[in-house]
Amino acid sequence: MTATVVPGRPPGGSREPAVRVPPTVRPAVRLGLTPSRWGLVLVCVALPVLEAALVFVLNPGASPVLAPQVSAVAPFGLFHDLRWLSVYGGSWPTFGAVAVGILVARGAVTGLSVRLAWPATTPPPSMVKLMVRGVGATTVAAVFLAPSVALLFALAVVPVSWLFLAAVPLALGVALVVHPIAVHGGWWKRAIPLRAVGWVALTFVALTLAAAVIAEVPHWAAFLVVAASGVFNARAWVGMVHAVVEPRHTHRAVPAVPVALAAMAAVVAVGSVNGFTHVNPQSTASGPIAAFSPPVAGEHAVLVVSGYGSHWDGTPDHPVPGQFFEERFSYRGLRRSGQPLPYTSGDTVQSLKALDAKLASQVAGLYQATGRGVDIVAESEGALVAKSYLLSDPHPPVTTLVMASPLLAPGRVSYPVAGSTETLGLPARDALQLLGSAYKSVAPINLSPNSPFLESVDQLAPLL
Repeated sequence: MTATVVPGRPPGGSREPAVRVPPTVRPAVRLGLTPSRWGLVLVCVALPVLEAALVFVLNPGASPVLAPQVSAVAPFGLFHDLRWLSVYGGSWPTFGAVAVGILVARGAVTGLSVRLAWPATTPPPSMVKLMVRGVGATTVAAVFLAPSVALLFALAVVPVSWLFLAAVPLALGVALVVHPIAVHGGWWKRAIPLRAVGWVALTFVALTLAAAVIAEVPHWAAFLVVAASGVFNARAWVGMVHAVVEPRHTHRAVPAVPVALAAMAAVVAVGSVNGFTHVNPQSTASGPIAAFSPPVAGEHAVLVVSGYGSHWDGTPDHPVPGQFFEERFSYRGLRRSGQPLPYTSGDTVQSLKALDAKLASQVAGLYQATGRGVDIVAESEGALVAKSYLLSDPHPPVTTLVMASPLLAPGRVSYPVAGSTETLGLPARDALQLLGSAYKSVAPINLSPNSPFLESVDQLAPLL
């Protein structure tokens, strides 16, 4: 004897009406956001919209580019919190108290999001257990995200590309590894599901695109983008939690997360040291003097200014194509003959005032020799030096300035310098000091926030 099951009707012949999904809800169902997930959607949309509103009210000239992250899957929400804390953290006691509050609050939000995204086919843990897991996962992630947060703080002071390249891949790597900690109690002995990794990676892309759009659109459109990002965050929570709780393939015990975190720490430490030691560790100041042909009257002169951490051995080169005289700007200055001195990457870490004086001297020499205005082609830190030089000289003998990869909007955050009574940014400054001290023996450049270059940018931020 066989039983026929009619869709929408339970077995046994019951004539209870079938459950029908309203047409307006069907698109959300297709996205995996059934009516039972509306609480998750509400949380994921309300938090970023609230932050966007606060940013517009408290700082009307700013864009809430970080708002979509506030409800994103772990640990992107924590990354958002730590970046705000790095900027507005005050004295160490205040910072510690706020940090503890953030860990608890973020752990609670994480636990709630996991519970709301939990699959209906599996009994969920208690809410208390999920919140405890959330706080634990938040604490672990905070330890591994701290270096990226400090480097991005430095990037907001001086937007040098290598700071971004050091900070963002590390943060993404942490996110791809630690997300199961908040979901499953056996995270330490399980493989990481590829579907969960995919949702975390997709979230990174979505948050990046959302921030780029929010920075360019008017306020009303920014709210729409923030709300849409919240809906995506809810779907990402469902996808990630389902992948961790109900993996498609059962694996034997594999401590993937602990091994990956240990490997990541080793790669960061060894890779950073290896990279630093291969960035011109040898001094070029005592090298041989290369052949020097000074410019002649009427010749078109171009001064090439390289960027932060660059080095030059004194050999004449022509990076800019064209029929004109090219000369490298020297971060060490000029010989008595007027020839630029070779310099090392450590020479690029000087105050803007000192570098402006060197640039002014070299431009003046070219102008006197040729009788024509000098064109400047500058990149990265060099572009910032050229800009500050032109701002300080009302009548510079410069015809054209070309800036490649300029440092856009330097000094977006600030930190207290020696003798200052300010406290905002103090913990972030100390964290940068710790990183600088850790790499002091191998780094050819000064990573300390007390370096003359970083301090001068911090002081001249309103002008720049």
